[in-house]
Order: sequence, then C-alpha cells, then structure tokens
Amino acid sequence: MDTEQAKKEKARLLEKLKKLNQTINKSGKKPRAPKPEKKSTPKKSRNSPARKLKRSKTVLKNLMKHQYAWVFNEPVDPVKLGIPTYFEIIKRPMDLGTIKLRLEQGYYSDVQSFASDVRLVFKNAQKFNKPDHDVHKMAQTLKDIFEKRFAQIMEAS
Repeated sequence: MDTEQAKKEKARLLEKLKKLNQTINKSGKKPRAPKPEKKSTPKKSRNSPARKLKRSKTVLKNLMKHQYAWVFNEPVDPVKLGIPTYFEIIKRPMDLGTIKLRLEQGYYSDVQSFASDVRLVFKNAQKFNKPDHDVHKMAQTLKDIFEKRFAQIMEAS
C-alpha cells in the first residue's frame, strides 16, 4: 500500500470511528463490537467416520440393554462357569463390555473394526455352544439385531 492509499484508509477509519462515537453519545449505549468473521470450515459429513462411530456407540449401548445381552456384556470366566476348555476352542475372546471400553478410549479408527469385534462376540458364542443351546440362540438373536442396526448406520447419509 502506498502513502496516498494509507492516508485515504486512515481517513476512512477515522470517519467511521467518529460516527461510532456520535452513536454512543446519542444513545448513551455502547455499540456492540462487530462479530468476528467466521472462517469457512467444511461441514462434517453426516456420514463421516467419526459420526458413524458415535452412532455405533448408541447401537452398542442399546444392544447391551437387551434382555439377552447379560451373557455377552463381560468377558467369559471359564473357571466361574466351569468350562475349562473355553480357551482351547476360542482363540480370540471378545465381549460387549470390552468393545464399549474400546469405543470410549478411541481404539477404533473405523466402524468396520468395531463391527468385526461385535460379530466376533456372537461368533465365539455360537462356536462354543451347540445350536440347540440357549446361549447360541441368544447370540443369533442379538447378532440379527446388531446387523439390522449396523446396516442403518452404513446406509445413513
């Protein structure tokens, strides 16, 4: 900016300041400070990974409240349950409580890894328990509910 432009800009700002002072003197009130300009930031997608993970947390919370979920909310304790062969059959144990903790700690970077762990819970239950066992049936019921709700997350836009 050259000297002439700087002088014009200064004069313009002084004129604006003079008008503001006149406004203050007339009304007795101070004018509000102008709002700072908002930086244009791109809006988060309604279907962003972070949003999907947040919705996944809600799905998990509701799933854990289901009447059958109590079986899957905590890690399997083979000693307490009298099933000493559990870890020989199930190589990657998983439970809904652990998944909830992982969600809260930011362990999952995407919803697919979250969904894989939820599916693993039910896969383990069905692998260890025969099809006519209540736990096997409970796992299938919860798996069906999960898949339906998870599909809604993935389809949301």
